[in-house]
Amino acid sequence: MSKKTTFTSALIAALSFTLGSAYAQPSLPPVEQLQAAAKKRDATAQYQLGLRHQLGLDVPQDSKEAAKLFRSAADARNPVPEAQLALGFAYANGDGLTANDKEAFKYFSKAAEAGNVDAMFRLAYCYEKGIGTKPDAAEAANYYLKAAEKGTLEAQFVIGRLYYAGAGVPQNYAEAAKWYRKAADRGLATAQYALGNLYTTGQGVPRDYVEAYKWVAIATAGGNVDASKRRDNLATLYRMTPAQVADAEKRAAGFKPVN
Repeated sequence: MSKKTTFTSALIAALSFTLGSAYAQPSLPPVEQLQAAAKKRDATAQYQLGLRHQLGLDVPQDSKEAAKLFRSAADARNPVPEAQLALGFAYANGDGLTANDKEAFKYFSKAAEAGNVDAMFRLAYCYEKGIGTKPDAAEAANYYLKAAEKGTLEAQFVIGRLYYAGAGVPQNYAEAAKWYRKAADRGLATAQYALGNLYTTGQGVPRDYVEAYKWVAIATAGGNVDASKRRDNLATLYRMTPAQVADAEKRAAGFKPVN
């Protein structure tokens, strides 16, 4: 996947509340109205016009112009957090301007401090991997937890992983299980597989091979390759009875993700 594709996909996902569920018909003001307001230094208009240029919505697709508009909105007297996030994406991917991890980190930080949840997740990743800043496990966990508490699906899985490993937070299997379950209930296959493993080992939850098989089966149906391999030998390895396997498969078949 190209950097441009990655940037655009991430931007669409992060800003879907602005673009609306039907990307072909986003809920943005008309181009002429945005252009007039942007000339008057209306930060929101600059940001929204930047979106149009980045995504090629009723204007020519122009990443450089988009980045310019995002910067104006991000650095305005009353900055637009979504513009700060978008500018962070642009710097991270070198889309419309020269790639710069430190600048990406800076704008993700600004947007996160302004309360943008997606920026919290991006900032946590920067801290975890040392992108644009020194690695800091505690700060990574801090921002993953903030994003998780505000409902970011991937963050709920990651903070569970950090609690399991004791990375940036005290090791706590019960907390790991709690966060894995939140993400698993919402349909994230990696979390479902991880939760199944906890039921196998009895870490943070009571050991329960039926529940373990159930979650591994659900993760398998969700496309997790590791779960598929695990499910195939789970019943044999733990000497599950045919009745237990049937019960687990029934539970798995009845699973429906929650919103």
